Amino acid sequence: MKSKQNGLACLKWQASKKGDNMVTSLNHAITKYNSKRKCNAYIIGFIYADNVYVYNTKVLPHKALYMDCGNLRMHFSETFKRKLITSRNCTRFCTLDKLITYIDKSIKCNSLGEAFERMITEYHNQKWYKDYVPFYKGNDLTVNDIGYSIKFANKCTIARQKSLQG
Repeated sequence: MKSKQNGLACLKWQASKKGDNMVTSLNHAITKYNSKRKCNAYIIGFIYADNVYVYNTKVLPHKALYMDCGNLRMHFSETFKRKLITSRNCTRFCTLDKLITYIDKSIKCNSLGEAFERMITEYHNQKWYKDYVPFYKGNDLTVNDIGYSIKFANKCTIARQKSLQG
């Protein structure tokens, strides 16, 4: 019942924003996002069979993107994860237990996404700090002059409606 209520709230919100230059289609949102983003590439983490995998890519996988109340979001299906694991741009990073333990040890990380971002940053011998730098202002990590956005594909938000407008 709750998801039905959320769906109705989303539809009401969209109807109230019709005249506000709202990004309504997925392709429009992707185009707007790509025109504003500062990163050159992505490090995307996901869970499959109790392991955490890292997928490196220069573009967001369109098959995993969707719109939710005007926000651009990403989620990997199980089929998509299996296909990625066999690609040469994907490697096993750690076990799910290790990621969860990392959250328990850290007072600064309170989600899988934050813990993943911190582990990747520290793996590249850089200091992690919790920040809220939007995609149009900077990167999460810079390695060899390449700016990366770090995402954990567990229904993560790529860009909010407000940041896509204009």
